[in-house]
Amino acid sequence: MLAYYVTIFLKGTAKGLFFPIWILHISNNKISLFFIGILGTILETVRFITEIPLGAFADKYGRKVSLFLSAFLYFMAFFLFSLGNTIYMFVFSVLIMGLADSFESGALEAWLADHLILKGKVDKLENELRKMYIILIAGSIIGAIFITHLYKMNTIMPFLVSAVLYLIATLITCIFVPESLPVSRSSNINKSIINKIKLSVSYVMSSKTLLLLSLAMFLFAIGFDGIERFYQTYLKYRKFNVFWISNIYIISAIFGLAFMFLQNMLINNKKMIY
Repeated sequence: MLAYYVTIFLKGTAKGLFFPIWILHISNNKISLFFIGILGTILETVRFITEIPLGAFADKYGRKVSLFLSAFLYFMAFFLFSLGNTIYMFVFSVLIMGLADSFESGALEAWLADHLILKGKVDKLENELRKMYIILIAGSIIGAIFITHLYKMNTIMPFLVSAVLYLIATLITCIFVPESLPVSRSSNINKSIINKIKLSVSYVMSSKTLLLLSLAMFLFAIGFDGIERFYQTYLKYRKFNVFWISNIYIISAIFGLAFMFLQNMLINNKKMIY
């Protein structure tokens, strides 16, 4: 499980280098606020559309395959983004990033759950999930700390380093992270992904609560995405430099980290076994 957690840390560090200033980079390339908003909408739409299909993919072909593809696609997206200077390049990078997100979403927690089930440690799931997110957030804080120094060297250096970190995570996943999906499930080739998608969609559509919740989460993502997209350009307009922009991200991440530690201390996990 060590290799899995190492990849989580590398991914967190890469995201901490990338996301605090990626909109700033787009803005510096003379992309208008309107198109920055379009990019955010494209990203959330790709996530929304591919979430179920790529979750079904992970159920059939394995968690490791999905985690490998996610890390490799993130590497491609971040690398292409660092080279981007037109709206078309940024759109292409965002499309790849959306797919990478959905591959990760369909397998990241599922890998951990399956691994603990195979080891007979399902009662530790909640603790391990929180540990995973603590490592992810801690990595993002460390990544954000180095943004200012790398940005002074070259404005695209943070994005290139984040791409390299994802490439390392891809190799570690390929070589050292084992498949956690039980063979009896992953080898069942008779289960069509199309049928799994239809079943999932029909299940959501059959429940008014689930349908409204899904739509609400999509709209929330679009709204939250809007805040995330525009605050960097606002801070740039207010003459905040990269140091302060990255530190605002660090402060918010520290609050998230503190909340995770607080959960570990206060929640009785024995009452939360599924």
